[in-house]
Amino acid sequence: MQLKILNKNSLDKVIFALGILNVGKSWEKYWQKKYLNLTNLMNATLDELVNLDDVGQITAESIFRLFI
Repeated sequence: MQLKILNKNSLDKVIFALGILNVGKSWEKYWQKKYLNLTNLMNATLDELVNLDDVGQITAESIFRLFI
């Protein structure tokens, strides 16, 4: 899967548009700062996602399942 991000400020919009279960607007900007681009987020492991501040197992699994 290859997606072109037009600018640094658009990752949060892409995450929102993906409609990831259990992910709200406040998390989108957090992940944009943490991962910088969609490729980095797509390559994150489940353990890595679970260990992020204030991210639980269910949210981490929702993100991880989208990209496997």
